[in-house]
Amino acid sequence: MTDVTRDPAMWQPICALLIFAAAYVLFVIEKWNRSLVALGGALLALALGLFPLKAGFASYFSGQLLLLLVSMYVISVCLHQTGLLAAAASAIVRKTRARPMAIALWLSLLAALGAALTDALVVIAALTPLSLETAKRLRLSPMPLLVGQIMSACIGGGATLLGSGHSRIIGAAASGSFLHYAAALAPLMALLLLIVLLAVRLLYGRKLLASEANKRELLALQPHDQLAERSVTLPSLLIGLLVLAALLLSGWLGWQAAYIAAAGAAALAAVQYREWLAPLRSRDYRTALRTVSDSGLIFYFGLLIMAGALGWTGVGRFLADRALELSQGSVPLLSLLTLWLSTLGGAVLEHVPLAAAAATVVQDMGRQLQQAGIGSADPLWWALSAGISLGGGATLLSSYAGMAAAGMASAQSAGFRHVDYVKAALPLSLLLLLVASLYFKLFLL
Repeated sequence: MTDVTRDPAMWQPICALLIFAAAYVLFVIEKWNRSLVALGGALLALALGLFPLKAGFASYFSGQLLLLLVSMYVISVCLHQTGLLAAAASAIVRKTRARPMAIALWLSLLAALGAALTDALVVIAALTPLSLETAKRLRLSPMPLLVGQIMSACIGGGATLLGSGHSRIIGAAASGSFLHYAAALAPLMALLLLIVLLAVRLLYGRKLLASEANKRELLALQPHDQLAERSVTLPSLLIGLLVLAALLLSGWLGWQAAYIAAAGAAALAAVQYREWLAPLRSRDYRTALRTVSDSGLIFYFGLLIMAGALGWTGVGRFLADRALELSQGSVPLLSLLTLWLSTLGGAVLEHVPLAAAAATVVQDMGRQLQQAGIGSADPLWWALSAGISLGGGATLLSSYAGMAAAGMASAQSAGFRHVDYVKAALPLSLLLLLVASLYFKLFLL
């Protein structure tokens, strides 16, 4: 592999940009497997000498980040297989006596909480089928249920380092503790969630009306039918709680989040070993390979190399220089600029690649701020994460949670159209952005 210096030739940043842009387009059109696309882009970047593995990962990303991302995927899948979220949603339906507005609000709250503690995509995958079934039995449009849940899941996913791929990448790149990150963003996300719940109430309060006969039909659903075997559910729940507690205390204990997540993933996989080994026992190697691909190991490895190439060849440093010139070194102005630009990007671009690329830029800005003695780069990381989370709820195109919900609704011909979603979510997202900007100005800057 060709050696690369930190003063690259002109063709190198151009090639790094072209490789990342081409991969991004292929991610969006979804014609080929995204893991293979990411691996192909990474191999091309390595072959051209755009990113030396050892020095590059030491400067921009670490092996712990890859371990954290894959471990959190395993934890999310294992917790999803217990059926706890689906059972909780069914219990909410019964507790609210099948009142549509109460169901919409409580499921949105569950989506936010679940996304903050597990994964936004996993939560939406668990709640959307029940929401579609609820709307069908009550003879209602699924729009009020899904708008609240998708936006709440995106907001909840940005409140902690657990809830989404982009927050995990940002948290690892920023080298902040779980508690430090949550202390900064969780109060803001809680405020934004309250606004979303109020908006759902105001927008759909008069539309969510159902007959008593339809409510009785919905109440026939039993929460315990959603749960896996007790021998799997109880140990998995205990392990999940222990992992959460360890992550919350990781800064005080001095433990690395990646190793905590890896230990939790290994324990959960051991409890649910039958499900994980089933493809191998049945010699269904195609399913086994698909499981490896879905784990994100190949995808994140390739993505981090391509994003690292942007930083190593100077693309991130160039953008950081321009941003610092525009803000004249003002951290508050730079943070608000990051918040608005990341929200715009989060509304139209896929979150994980966006976060990986933007992280290299923020890292370079942080180094320059530190060298100049201007201040900490923490507000930049918080703004980047909050902005991407807010943008993800504005459309159905950029977040995996939104795309998953749209796909499931389309498969059932549920009448959940993207244009109708945007009419409700886009103005609300703009309001949330204004509130977030004010919050940053008052409390985080």
